[in-house]
Amino acid sequence: MGLDAWIFGILVLLGHSLLVIFLHNRFYSLAVDHKTTDRIQLVHFLWLCLGPIALWFLWSGQVPSPQTTDPEWFRALLWGLAAVGLIGPPLDIYLRSKRRQMTPDSSCSPLQTTQANHPSVYVGPGIWGRIAQLPGNRSLYPVLELSEVPLVGLPLALDGLTILHLSDLHIKKTPNSYFFESVAEGLATLEPDLICLTGDLVEKGGMAHAEVFRSFLMRLRFREAGLAILGNHDFWHPTQPTLNLLKDLGYQHLGNKRSTLRIRDTNVSLWGLEYPWNSELPEGWKQPFEEWTLCLSHTPDHFSRFARLGKGLMLAGHVHGGQIRLPLFGPVIMPSVHGRTFDQGWFRRKNAYLHVSQGLGGGHPIRFGCSPGASLITLKASKET
Repeated sequence: MGLDAWIFGILVLLGHSLLVIFLHNRFYSLAVDHKTTDRIQLVHFLWLCLGPIALWFLWSGQVPSPQTTDPEWFRALLWGLAAVGLIGPPLDIYLRSKRRQMTPDSSCSPLQTTQANHPSVYVGPGIWGRIAQLPGNRSLYPVLELSEVPLVGLPLALDGLTILHLSDLHIKKTPNSYFFESVAEGLATLEPDLICLTGDLVEKGGMAHAEVFRSFLMRLRFREAGLAILGNHDFWHPTQPTLNLLKDLGYQHLGNKRSTLRIRDTNVSLWGLEYPWNSELPEGWKQPFEEWTLCLSHTPDHFSRFARLGKGLMLAGHVHGGQIRLPLFGPVIMPSVHGRTFDQGWFRRKNAYLHVSQGLGGGHPIRFGCSPGASLITLKASKET
């Protein structure tokens, strides 16, 4: 093959990969049951890996044109994939450049304990335990992010309010109970005003690891309130045991509704968003709100509507920061209708703010270029109008 054929083939391969990833990211934002999710993930993986092999055997080896022996439908398919490979990356970079990502004063430090130098104690048996220990895998190296964030419209009574944002614990065999004990030890001295849990607290087997979850939360202390919502992994199992445990430990389950919390002698409007896995949109979610609002949403997909409705802060998780982040390019897999837009960190639209946690765990202990973590946020009233 000539150089032009090689370039065309690379564009086809890139377009094929981008198309599979695009569909996978959007699919995973839907309210689909656990077994169906596993099946479609397998289909996407096979499609990603076997698709190029099938295209290679079907292609005659020349740049498709009316003179080749490739059928017309196949030429159209190849040209379409090549167009996606050519246009997709610059379009994606442009769309990411249009988002308003914030860079508040922040720092990250390891959540280290006496066991930090021996992360092998954090893994369980089986293949995932071995994968977690691969060179470069950050799954066993959690960090604490400290951020001080000025927010326009924040009530003066809430100036200096501290929030410990935790998301996506996915408690299972790897990382194991020692990992969560270590993280809890590192967080136990913080005593924030609020602890906010934004879903995916348990993993396969439901509350099979209930004691690990209970022990983890019991080590943490809040001054004002503990708030929680559930995520898609929580809804894939019976939710009542999880809710009972949260209640026993003094956490308020916001559910899929609006409520009010008294903080520092001030009424603060709260939203809990478990949609679409908690199937009905909260009553009043489409109506504008005037007061400053704190919203816990498992997925960042709701931020656009939140910003249109009013002002406040949304805390979200679900996307795990992508788990695999490439230098310069960023995350690859992002389970969101917005793709790679709201991957991790801080974002702003008008006077609405979003913080996306990278999460402490994951369905699979695979993290390259993306450490698990918790976030301690200090809210400051901005002088900006």
